[in-house]
Amino acid sequence: MKLHTSFAALASCLLLLGGCGSSTGAASDKGCPAVPGKQDACITTAGDAPDDVKAGLRAAAQDLTGRAGRTVMPNKNKPQFRTAGKEHIARYIAVDQGSVHCQVRKGQNKHTPYTGLISYDEVTMECRGATKAEAAKSTNCRSVGSASRKELIRYDGKTKKWVF
Repeated sequence: MKLHTSFAALASCLLLLGGCGSSTGAASDKGCPAVPGKQDACITTAGDAPDDVKAGLRAAAQDLTGRAGRTVMPNKNKPQFRTAGKEHIARYIAVDQGSVHCQVRKGQNKHTPYTGLISYDEVTMECRGATKAEAAKSTNCRSVGSASRKELIRYDGKTKKWVF
């Protein structure tokens, strides 16, 4: 119970101290913003964190955002439809892989030596067409809104893996 209370307090502190917001700039193939001279631009550290911990967080972030992109509803494969006059509109949510940002912080004990904060944006898209099928397959889509998401995860000191 004490560990749970400590972890909850740490989570609250992370969110109150600013956490990390979405990044701007061009996206690289890893879903991290391209920053000249920085190899791990998507990872911010508070204190010293080993390279394997950073690499693990990057992999966990890619896994988490990939999973979120596949499971969010409505998605590209199963959009919501509505009509506006004679036009059909397909609406879905997509995860912006270019907005992924990670932050590593030192934990409070040996069981959780690090905590991580993964933030990303979910973008709401609308595609238009004369029929539902055309709207669903349209490449002429536009963003109509977005929502920022933050996921707090921990690094397990025993298994040496990120857990969410």
